[in-house]
Amino acid sequence: MKAWQITARDTISLIEKTQDVQPSDIKIRISKVALSSTDYAIFEGKKAVYPIIPARSAIGLVSEAHSLTGLRKGEHIVLSPYVLDDPYYKKKDVIVPDVKIMGIDVDGFTRDFISLPVENVYPLPEGIKEDDALFTEYIAIAVKTLNALNAERGEYVAILGASTLGLIVAELCIYYQLVPIVIDVDDDKLDVAESHGVYYTINSSKIDVRQRVIEITSGKLAEYTVYEASAYMLPNYISNITCDGGTVAIMGYNYFLDKLQINLGDILEKQLHVTAINNGYGEFNTAINLLANKVIHTEGFISTSVKFDDLGEKFPEFAENPFVYGKVVIDCL
Repeated sequence: MKAWQITARDTISLIEKTQDVQPSDIKIRISKVALSSTDYAIFEGKKAVYPIIPARSAIGLVSEAHSLTGLRKGEHIVLSPYVLDDPYYKKKDVIVPDVKIMGIDVDGFTRDFISLPVENVYPLPEGIKEDDALFTEYIAIAVKTLNALNAERGEYVAILGASTLGLIVAELCIYYQLVPIVIDVDDDKLDVAESHGVYYTINSSKIDVRQRVIEITSGKLAEYTVYEASAYMLPNYISNITCDGGTVAIMGYNYFLDKLQINLGDILEKQLHVTAINNGYGEFNTAINLLANKVIHTEGFISTSVKFDDLGEKFPEFAENPFVYGKVVIDCL
């Protein structure tokens, strides 16, 4: 098996790797992988978890028929990156404090072949495009985030960061009949948000964010605020735009939060409820159903594609210029 492995800071190498395989595992040919900001953060040394194979989002083909599941050779599948050691936590309605994430805590998907347990493999329904399926994990996180907010239709949800994950949360808000307000410093990302049906967007480098949110909400401020960890938005906006007694969800991965400074005094004074979501465990089936029913659209998310063999040459450039390249997809076939 060939795999790209981050071996040290600013170093990625093509390696030959073996894998321990259980008799019940499903053998898979990886077809496409999507890189994320967490992969770049590891490459840049923000967390020294080397050596590690990056990427937590992938789709593939069954390479050998699997009698236990009925999966046929060549069947299209989407892969879950979540690994649990403790069966007690294998319940959808239980918080999973020790879930490990492939590409972050253990080796990920940037390889040509992999064998996975049955619970990590989901058949891809007809009608779902491969490129759309690459965002299944993002959608699962978004579902978990909005479930945590428990917002009622018609309420305002301010989203700090027009990253891929932030935009998917905004789309899901619209589906749930909530009113998203997307805030970012990048006009191109805000344009994508508008093309996906978001009516209210704010460029924080051009407009007084608090004043604009006051105008949009008729003076109430946002009942709910979502802070996307990798979007690099100033966290002080959280208390400025959330109403008294409102709810704040911080979502993403802690590679971007080591230096996050939130004024707890403001949160205490406004009696804000704060929750955190760092995975979409338990929501993969929901995410796939949302894709199948055309609730989530990913047009404009993918900006760059690269061949598997060329990744070593291009990866440093992607990591250095993430806002230029946007979402990068690796073609592994």
